[in-house]
Amino acid sequence: MAATGTEWSAGLSYGIVLNYAGLSALYTINNYITFEVHTIADPGSYTLGKSVTPYLVAVMLRFTGDRLHVLQWVCIILQCGCLVVAQYDPCKGVGALPARAYVLIAISTVITATCGVWNQKVIKGFGTPVNLQNLVMYGFGVGIGMTTFTYGHLRGGSGPDASHSFFEGYGVLATCLILSQALQGIAVAWVLKYADAIVKNFAGSAVMAILVVVSAYQFHLHTTLLTWVGVGMVLVITWTYMSIALKLPKE
Repeated sequence: MAATGTEWSAGLSYGIVLNYAGLSALYTINNYITFEVHTIADPGSYTLGKSVTPYLVAVMLRFTGDRLHVLQWVCIILQCGCLVVAQYDPCKGVGALPARAYVLIAISTVITATCGVWNQKVIKGFGTPVNLQNLVMYGFGVGIGMTTFTYGHLRGGSGPDASHSFFEGYGVLATCLILSQALQGIAVAWVLKYADAIVKNFAGSAVMAILVVVSAYQFHLHTTLLTWVGVGMVLVITWTYMSIALKLPKE
């Protein structure tokens, strides 16, 4: 039996709509910043700069009332350090990027942590089904994206992308990337509902460590002893957090 319009929107409220309008705006801004960073910085430096995200998320959750066991704090801090170790290349050193890149990476890191905590609070705080929440947020995302694209065309060709058609440059790889990102966003919502933003970041760190192994063997990624030490520690600390720290009582 098909659901009526009233039943379909029963979980919606002005509060959740406004929250997801704000979240969509932040996610859109963060995506634009990420694309801009990748034009002036390599992916490794970007990941290295964002390695403090788990700590920022934990601090934000603490200030919003969540309590963590001391072992959880230890795992979070160690995880941040291990991500630096895994990404750092001692031969290249640090500080090679322009100052603008570091500013954009810092802004992106803060936005990422803020979105994770904000999204978690909305998902856990409202009785709206996750699929409906995703529909609202992605609806705003489509609207914001179309608005910015249209604005670029209405400027009369003053921007580098103003003369491009909407689907110009799309191919199989681009389509697969969009699909994977969309599925990832849906999965994240369920993780935030049944776990929290810290677990999401630990899972992301573990995926990063596994991808380093895959890249080293399949794409000949340059690695060092520090890389492998960092990868091993990331996986061990992730296991410790998931298997032990999460089961302990809060402080």
